[in-house]
Amino acid sequence: MSLPFKQCRLAPVILAGSLVASAAAQVSILPGQSPGSGGSQPWAISESGRVVGQITTPDPSGSTRAAAVWDNLLLSILPALTLAPAGGLQGTVAFGVNSSGTAVGMSAWPVSGPGGQFASHAVRWSGGIATDLGAIPGFKISAARSINNSGEISGSGSNVFAGEAQVAVRWSPAGQMSQLNRLATHTTSSAWGINASGRIVGYSGIEDGDFTAERQPVIWDGQSVSALTLPAGFNQGAARSINDASVIVGSSAAFDTTDYIFTDFRATIWNSGSPSLLPLLAGSTASTASSVNAGGSAIGACYTDADSASFEIGGMPVLWDSSGVTDLRPMLSQFFLANASYTLSDINASGQITGFAVSDNGLQGFVLTIPTPSAGVLLGLAGLVAGRRRQRAAAIVALAAVASGASVASAQWTVTNLHPASADSSLVNGIRGGQQVGISVVAGLSKASLWSGTAVSWINLNPLCAAASIAAATDGVKQVGNNSSGFNSHAALWSGTAASRVNLNPPGANYSEALAIEGGISDDSIIDGNDFILFINAFSAGC
Repeated sequence: MSLPFKQCRLAPVILAGSLVASAAAQVSILPGQSPGSGGSQPWAISESGRVVGQITTPDPSGSTRAAAVWDNLLLSILPALTLAPAGGLQGTVAFGVNSSGTAVGMSAWPVSGPGGQFASHAVRWSGGIATDLGAIPGFKISAARSINNSGEISGSGSNVFAGEAQVAVRWSPAGQMSQLNRLATHTTSSAWGINASGRIVGYSGIEDGDFTAERQPVIWDGQSVSALTLPAGFNQGAARSINDASVIVGSSAAFDTTDYIFTDFRATIWNSGSPSLLPLLAGSTASTASSVNAGGSAIGACYTDADSASFEIGGMPVLWDSSGVTDLRPMLSQFFLANASYTLSDINASGQITGFAVSDNGLQGFVLTIPTPSAGVLLGLAGLVAGRRRQRAAAIVALAAVASGASVASAQWTVTNLHPASADSSLVNGIRGGQQVGISVVAGLSKASLWSGTAVSWINLNPLCAAASIAAATDGVKQVGNNSSGFNSHAALWSGTAASRVNLNPPGANYSEALAIEGGISDDSIIDGNDFILFINAFSAGC
């Protein structure tokens, strides 16, 4: 099918980054909207070192995202397609780039309906021109994830990120879109990496209500799909990246379909179709892999539990190569604040890794280069994950302790810091009967949260593969709020665990939220730039 091309020319904004170096490591910090600012979030790096991603940009409703490219630390803002209503919120993000510097991603805007709904078109940027790759029939969301040196593109279409089918697609160099086949009986699929031969990897699965009942790592040759073998003891998985030798990395999971929990979650490498679990750091029990380069080196993260790995929360950034697994935190910590968290995005043939750090300084994209001990040459290691600029805010509950007969004026207060160690920020929305509910922002996404008076009592209520969620109120036993794909929201009821979540969304409704239970009231129903950021991060997470 031939697609109508809409084009607009690039009027670049150029900003220079900064270089920080030591004998042990060298970090190139990627600039954001203004010199010295945070807010840069790289997603991919080409073989020549061109980095693409997004930056945080001001918006009257808060902030949004603009697709960006960095060449030798110089920032250029990529143009958005003119698709949103005049004066309306619009954002862009670049997810992939090839050796010639052509980038791909999406341009998104709000659409009519109750708050939080977005639509998008896949975009290709080349030579300062944005080309509209069009919509995917039957889906609101069209996004391109990766591009090879021949100009073939992989991507996906979606309506919501949890509980409704997605579709894996490819675009030819001429911009013709075709849907990729799913495994037999499967109802959903998503495409990620593509190599020089046009082979695409991702997953095929079955959605059951709000949960993924089955998810298998797959590879597409042309339109045909084949399942990748899972390691013994694992029943789910997804492939994320493939190199030109068809070495593949992703994750394998052991999922309990009765309790809806992951009991194991491991970074996996497939070589000639044979799966192997990548080694863990000491003290970790779970892991994920996000990218593999031409030499077979891979990047990802290790975690202390399977649930954190499934949500990619609180990971320890690692590099896997012929020497085993290397913890990159010691190399990174000297360049960022002590509370920084990291996630790795992409690695090129030279070993450069791109991504970003999240700390009290906001989002800071970077490229890290360290000496290779065995060769005495520089091996580029860089990049860790991020979200938007935000202040670290501890969730505080003031517990009044008024002695019998004492006046209000003589009341005594104890302040308890409920902030979870793995969160970037947190907020309490309601309190009753010894329970506190609210949100914890982890890797840029809001997670419905439950506490019982201490920080260590924190329970992540975010449902399996929901992009984000909010707990608004509690009656001391049950909790209410909503979970969201970033643009559709369903009212939710919990009984103390993520697995207990009950979907309260009325049949046929696109948006709902529960704000009170036995009198606790909350309100956060206005669509704004932050909703767009949730939407972008949800798609990036690939739920």
